[in-house]
Amino acid sequence: MVDNRFTGIRTGGALPGADEFDNSKMIAEFLGAYADSMRTILEKLEQLALSYEKGADRPRDGEEIMMALHCIKGESGMIHAEAVVGICHEAESAFEEMAEDDRAEMILSVKDWVEGFVGLVGNDPKPAAISNDEIVEQKTVKRCLVVDDEEDILRIEAFRLKELGYDVVSAANGRDAIEEFEASLVGNWRYDLVCLDIMMPDIDGLGVLHAIRQLEEEVGIRGLDGVKVVMATAKSDSATIMKSFREGCEGYVTKPATKEKLLAEMKKLELVTV
Repeated sequence: MVDNRFTGIRTGGALPGADEFDNSKMIAEFLGAYADSMRTILEKLEQLALSYEKGADRPRDGEEIMMALHCIKGESGMIHAEAVVGICHEAESAFEEMAEDDRAEMILSVKDWVEGFVGLVGNDPKPAAISNDEIVEQKTVKRCLVVDDEEDILRIEAFRLKELGYDVVSAANGRDAIEEFEASLVGNWRYDLVCLDIMMPDIDGLGVLHAIRQLEEEVGIRGLDGVKVVMATAKSDSATIMKSFREGCEGYVTKPATKEKLLAEMKKLELVTV
């Protein structure tokens, strides 16, 4: 449904302030991850709008602009950021109806408005507490590699680990994960934890785990000195679990890998203490 408060994007008119909307239904737990994702997409949207304005390849740029708006609308819908859904819906309709020479300016105004909204709701978001009466004491070195081919899961898991004080690097496939882990060894710095999805195309999680242990062996890291690996998958059958442990993982969670499940495994591995 089009939000009539955003029709001003068609004429360059005034738009409502981001603080005029009721954001109480937004899912606070994901605001940090949402803000990070929005900043990346909005940067791309700005580049596309500027390219569209130059007119070198408007059909291609226009298609990508619509895809970016759809992506922003989809992610905003997932966390109930209805104001952003509303302005993107209006922008999609306006883009189809406006003269080509007016479209870039409209998209830039939408980009600026969404950026302002993200700044309002996404700055220093209060993460969902682990519990109201727990204080988690972290180890001194806190680095984690998160590997998952599903973008939404990757972003959410990274956000949860950042809540626990970890510096997080993400990899969207097994090959990138192996290269990143190898680079950490070459650079003589260590990950404390790898959260690794089992079900991935190309190189699956078990293949990545095997490669990690081989890379450690090559530089003389063995046994308990190796990085702690927690496997995550939708499969919960005993054969998959046993194979994961035989390959050298230390922990295992079934999806969805909730904050409680991750925290429980990390406590077992003494990566956090309560």
